[in-house]
Amino acid sequence: MRGVTDNDYRGKSGSSDLVEWKFTQLFTKIRDMEDHIKALESRAELRDRERAVTEQRYLKWGISTLGAIVATLAAVIWSYRSIIFRGLP
Repeated sequence: MRGVTDNDYRGKSGSSDLVEWKFTQLFTKIRDMEDHIKALESRAELRDRERAVTEQRYLKWGISTLGAIVATLAAVIWSYRSIIFRGLP
């Protein structure tokens, strides 16, 4: 029993059919990989935009909270100013 060789797949034109088939298969794989890479790039861009929006929302929340704390502290100091600064001329 003999093994299968490239000669078994050759047509009338010899090995050119096999080479053409191999190139076609490789080209198809490359095209599929390019499509997959483009899909991954678009997912990465979408993820980056979502992260930027989330970070911006957290930043706004943090600044608002910090502003509220400062305003509350200023109001407390203002209301107790006569007690805090009693000894000053």
